[in-house]
Amino acid sequence: MSKFNWLIFAKPASFGVFVFIVSISACLFFSANIKQAIVETNRNTLLAKSERISVDLQEIINRSVFDLYTLQSFFNTHQEVSRSEFNQFTQFMLQGVDYIRAFEWIPKVATSYREAFVKKQQSEFQHFSITSFSPEGLRQKSPAKDVYFPVTYMQPYIGNENALGFDLSSNMARKVTLEHARDKGEITTTDQISLVQAKGSSKDFLMVAPIYLKGDIPSSQLLRREELRGFVLGVFQINSLLSSILKQAKAEGLILSLKDLNTDKNPMLLGQIAEPEFSFNIQVPQRTWQLGFTMNPTLSHQVLSPTIYSWALLISFIISALLGLSAYALSRISFDSLQLKILNTEIQDYNQNLEAKVHERTRSLAVNNAELNKNVNQLTQNREALSELMSALKQQKEEAENKSKELTKSNKELDEFTYVVSHDLKAPLRGIDQLASWIEEDIDADKMEDVPKHLTAIRQRIYRLEKLLIDLLEYSKVGRHEEKLTQVNSQELIQNVFMLNAPSSACKLSFGSAFPKELDVTAQFELIIRNLIGNAIKHSNRENLHVEFNCTEQADAFTFSIKDNGPGIEAKHFDQIFKMFKTLEPRDKVEGSGMGLALIKKVVNTYGGSVYVKSELGQGSTFFFDWPKRLTDMEKN
Repeated sequence: MSKFNWLIFAKPASFGVFVFIVSISACLFFSANIKQAIVETNRNTLLAKSERISVDLQEIINRSVFDLYTLQSFFNTHQEVSRSEFNQFTQFMLQGVDYIRAFEWIPKVATSYREAFVKKQQSEFQHFSITSFSPEGLRQKSPAKDVYFPVTYMQPYIGNENALGFDLSSNMARKVTLEHARDKGEITTTDQISLVQAKGSSKDFLMVAPIYLKGDIPSSQLLRREELRGFVLGVFQINSLLSSILKQAKAEGLILSLKDLNTDKNPMLLGQIAEPEFSFNIQVPQRTWQLGFTMNPTLSHQVLSPTIYSWALLISFIISALLGLSAYALSRISFDSLQLKILNTEIQDYNQNLEAKVHERTRSLAVNNAELNKNVNQLTQNREALSELMSALKQQKEEAENKSKELTKSNKELDEFTYVVSHDLKAPLRGIDQLASWIEEDIDADKMEDVPKHLTAIRQRIYRLEKLLIDLLEYSKVGRHEEKLTQVNSQELIQNVFMLNAPSSACKLSFGSAFPKELDVTAQFELIIRNLIGNAIKHSNRENLHVEFNCTEQADAFTFSIKDNGPGIEAKHFDQIFKMFKTLEPRDKVEGSGMGLALIKKVVNTYGGSVYVKSELGQGSTFFFDWPKRLTDMEKN
């Protein structure tokens, strides 16, 4: 091969290699960016799924705490609770729940009362005894001490027999939890424990709620210790509690771990992953758990090494190779054409020049046509992008207008809320200050006969202030976050709420019409029913209170009504009763915060309905409220 021919061959080959290198470099760069974007998107999707699972676990914990609050309220409102009453009340709470092993009643038993207490329990359980564990780990009769806290009532009894009579204060971990709950007056959670009644090793924990003699939480730690009546507690199984959460995580390809952040001794409640990829804090009474998520190997490979990246690399290599070959072929043809032009004879010079001009003109036309097509395509893309931008701007404008209306409404409600709260919160505080002044004057004058009465009045105002703050919190939450939707039999729900609130068997409930059996509701629906029934009971001036519920179907909603045979309301007060802190009777006569009907009105208005009352003095009252049929669609919109 001559030097001239080698030069002609080498230049096209170099150009093709150069094009191949540039093309493959660009493809590798964009493929790497695409991989990073896909991995980030996949991780964000997993983060959202993990957060949804943690929210579900928090809801289960909150529901369990509410159940224990309900049991605590039951004991606070009854000076004596029999075993049958305890079993009947807790059996209803345990329906459909498999992660609560048992509810228990733990009375405070002084050493002077121990013998009489044991004899009383032996009338129902012949072998009842107050027991504890010896240093060798053997069950024994509890040695003498000042006070005992034996397990007395249990529901269910079957499966938990071994716990009967066990003195919880004999175990240091349980004793610390009992003392914390007693001194703080709050529900308290133990760390991970092994149950007396469990066979083999198990992962369980207790939630303990203190019960005091007068029902209210005493004002000082000394009084709380002296007036302690006992404890109600729930026994929870961690594995059962997390069963539904584990199924969700497994379906998503995630591995769960649960860690107790408030203990250094055996903190892992589930799994062994110390440093999870995603973690969320779960709030349990007086404790914080950390719920961790880690991808299983299959999911990790899918997220970190997406298949599309491998295909992108392969296609990039093929395209780069084709571009390199095309560049080489084009360059080779160009060089060959130039060589042919040089080697042509003068005879063919005119024809060659003519052909060159025609070729140049054709190439120019092709370039111009390609440029024209490119401009047309670019113009079409610009028009489509402009159309999409206009649509997006229109949608954003509508959303901004809606947000502005909501903000105006919220600001108006906030102004009214701030004025009313600042006024009504001061009233019980001024009363407490006045009573404290009277007590101080009586003490200085050595007149102690009125001091107990003043202290009782102070506690009443403190309770009223606490009730007021709780209702204000409920009022402020309405409409601020999404509620979980469920389908319920509305008549059964009303019956259950009435049974929990009815003060005596003389209170009767009846239904005058058919009720929807599959009604979409949130927790706010039960709040409405509970407040309406509570108002009817609280303001009733009869021992034989009769409450009747009715339901009528509208086009897009159901209209529910509750009728009572109470004292009735004058028409001039119809608007006043739905305002915050408005009551028709003095609070010293009928205890309440004045927030119940205002809270109902806000909830009903949030769901697009209305609430109103029909009543005459001496003829009872009937309250009406609307509830949407298709709450699921409404929430989505």
